[in-house]
Amino acid sequence: GKPVPEDMPEWLTDPEGRNQETEVFSPRRDGWRVLWGEAIAGAFDFSPYRLVLDAGGATGGVLVGLTGQCAWLKGVVMDLPYSRKGAEAAIASWDATARVGFLSGSFFSDPYPEGVDCLFMSHIIHDWDDEDCLRLLRHAHSQLPEGAPVLIQEFLLDDDKCGQILGVYQWYGMLHGTMGDQRTAGEIAQLLASAGFVDTESRPVDNAQSLVIGWKG
Repeated sequence: GKPVPEDMPEWLTDPEGRNQETEVFSPRRDGWRVLWGEAIAGAFDFSPYRLVLDAGGATGGVLVGLTGQCAWLKGVVMDLPYSRKGAEAAIASWDATARVGFLSGSFFSDPYPEGVDCLFMSHIIHDWDDEDCLRLLRHAHSQLPEGAPVLIQEFLLDDDKCGQILGVYQWYGMLHGTMGDQRTAGEIAQLLASAGFVDTESRPVDNAQSLVIGWKG
């Protein structure tokens, strides 16, 4: 039931990004993520916040879309060093360099930039088993200020795990190529609670994706 190492991508086998020669993420892969960011801007009230960290944000498309809708917001993509080149090229291609930056680092252990008051993760939790999810979320809890939200975007499974269809389809991919698991809203909420977040809730982003939200109490 576990993928063998030679079948796993380097971001899993080398999660700290030690191989500096590796490059990933083509700039033009991020177009749909810009649309996601625009939709998320309408699904959550970002007005109290000023600096959003996208943990594992790849080419930064979500932050490009989000900050394009919320003019007061700045964003920082935090991803492994081999993502920098593609991310900075993609952000520049959207004329978003003034509002979205890139930080090389591991979201499991490295410090967040000063001033981060909101955390976002798009299709990240499903890549990891419960132990690693808790490691990630506990680190987030230690880095965020009181009252800060963490927003987790996923194709959620229904409570009986028989739908919705995109969640089930993605679940097959998780079982084949990662150590992760596609989860229900309740399962993600339990991970958030175990990491110390409170007042968890879920809400739709569009007809397929949802946010599960927790707050540092």
